[in-house]
Amino acid sequence: MRNSLIAVLAPVVLGTASVHLLQQRRTRAERTAARRDEDTRQQLTIAVNDLINALGGHRMAVWQCESLRLLYGGPGPAWRDARARSNTTSAAITAPLATVTALDPALAAAAAEAAVAVYAIAGAADSEVLDTVREAATGAWMRFIAAADDYID
Repeated sequence: MRNSLIAVLAPVVLGTASVHLLQQRRTRAERTAARRDEDTRQQLTIAVNDLINALGGHRMAVWQCESLRLLYGGPGPAWRDARARSNTTSAAITAPLATVTALDPALAAAAAEAAVAVYAIAGAADSEVLDTVREAATGAWMRFIAAADDYID
């Protein structure tokens, strides 16, 4: 009788324990995946915000630098200061642009378009061209903001 009872209960107990362990493992894996997704989303949000700020800052710095160059016909003390700011703001674009591109390929095109448009401000032939490329850069920047807002929300 005892052997029959053990023969019947042993598989039931082992099966229950196995199912319990598998459920725990699956729950832990789901929590880990959810945590990883939330971490990625948080990193993306930070990178998008940093990129928006960096592109806006660089757009303004390059426009100021180019305006001074066109107004005074060449380098001067004010231009050198503006150029230094422009170099600093340009460097601030690289890391968040790479992060956005890596974490969210759907936003990569809009981010790249905005960056290329902002970089295109440098070297404008005259004030009219400078205004045109600045407006184009502002438009690309706004499209990136809209794409990020649509995708992140």
